Amino acid sequence: MPATFGLFFPFKPVVTFIHTNTSFSLNNRLIGRSLVQKYVHYFLIYITSVTSFKLIFTSNQTHHEYCTFLKRNFPKYIIGNGFLPISKPDENPDLFVTKDLPPHNFILSVSQIYRLKNFDKLIEGLKIYNSSSIEPLDLIIVGPVQEPDYFGEIVCLYPSHVYFLNNIPDSRLLSLISNCVFYSNLSLFEGFSLTPGEAILFDKPLLLSDIPVHREIYSNFARFVDPLSPHEISKAISLSVNSPISYSQNEFLDIYSQDAFNKKLFKFLQ
Repeated sequence: MPATFGLFFPFKPVVTFIHTNTSFSLNNRLIGRSLVQKYVHYFLIYITSVTSFKLIFTSNQTHHEYCTFLKRNFPKYIIGNGFLPISKPDENPDLFVTKDLPPHNFILSVSQIYRLKNFDKLIEGLKIYNSSSIEPLDLIIVGPVQEPDYFGEIVCLYPSHVYFLNNIPDSRLLSLISNCVFYSNLSLFEGFSLTPGEAILFDKPLLLSDIPVHREIYSNFARFVDPLSPHEISKAISLSVNSPISYSQNEFLDIYSQDAFNKKLFKFLQ
């Protein structure tokens, strides 16, 4: 959700691309901002809506939430996001062999670490799954800590099977995506959710929270689960390991390639 000082006094027509905003529909505990930050953000949202020549949205869900939040109907300019196909290189020890790999097969999740991302329920579901599995799984979470208190809670939940990584180079991240059993995002709110799309580029199965925007973007490409039920998550982990959802990467890129994104963007800028 961009909000720059230039939008207060735009000297030229401003087009604002609205990707996501946790203020739209979440309670204070999940927004991840102080009270002052929250109200400043509210003010900037309003200013953006008034001073922008055109508003472009990342998803139908974000458009709906934005209109509901401001109690106004804005034109429905939806352009999604754009992904570039990944050309997988030949075997390269620096790229696909990494000391970050745990001893077991692993699930990967990439995100900033705060309560909204719901890692506690994913960890609890993994713990239930491993308690009855012959071949246990690990979980690697890659991302900076945004809420230290929340990180302090989840780092102790299952230390023998959960790894936290931060500030790793792109080559390490590519290695982790390439080697994971499946990719998971059990966030309680997203505006588009880019990282599952990046996992699709590696042909990885997806386990996603059953929230509206995930259904909108990834309905044909993922398995969905109630993000607040560790027992359901445990069952979904088992299914993702043994019966992963198959999909066509080309079908995804037909909708969300960089070229498709550019065409939509140019159309709405005319």
